[in-house]
Amino acid sequence: MKKLVLVTGGFDPLHDGHISYFVQAKKLGDKLIVGVNSDEWLKHKKGKEFQSLEIRTNIIKHLDMVSEVITFDDLDGTASNAIELLLEKYPQDEIIFANGGDRREDSTPEIFKFKSRDRLSFEFNVGDEKKYGSRDFLASWVNNKEERPWGYFKILYRDDGVKVKEIVIAPGKSMSFQKHNLRSELWFVTKGKLANDHLHPEDERLITQ
Repeated sequence: MKKLVLVTGGFDPLHDGHISYFVQAKKLGDKLIVGVNSDEWLKHKKGKEFQSLEIRTNIIKHLDMVSEVITFDDLDGTASNAIELLLEKYPQDEIIFANGGDRREDSTPEIFKFKSRDRLSFEFNVGDEKKYGSRDFLASWVNNKEERPWGYFKILYRDDGVKVKEIVIAPGKSMSFQKHNLRSELWFVTKGKLANDHLHPEDERLITQ
């Protein structure tokens, strides 16, 4: 009887946290099998996939520690069908479902469905402590944060002729307001106090409307 280790996830995009997860999971058994979630699962979780299922599976199957890559029906939001697939495909082997550091027994529905299956066991806290997820990884790229002496800003949206920024001014700091002849600006202050005693009335109207 061999020990087959199963890990599942969207892996969109793949990052160093996933690699640590795979490496440590592989140490638990003889063979590492990666179940990759569907594009529909990612759309439900994040609103949109960054890479298609085809691209993600192709990347993962070329990793040295990975023996097999599978896709599975994840409409119920769990990895239950991935587990069932392996139990049927490898009837003589032990299946270990390895979970990352952000999963616990009470937040793993697969435990309750398969608790009576003798050939299946669960492992938790596999991989390094989770520092960020793929969503955070992408957000830091899309909404690039630029530090300034007074705080920071992020570009939330840009297109021809328009740019939307989020500007955060640190407590006790200030920034200057400048006029631009070739563009107009509209400011919305959501929190904090304006030191507006030195502003031109037109500037104050733009900021507070």
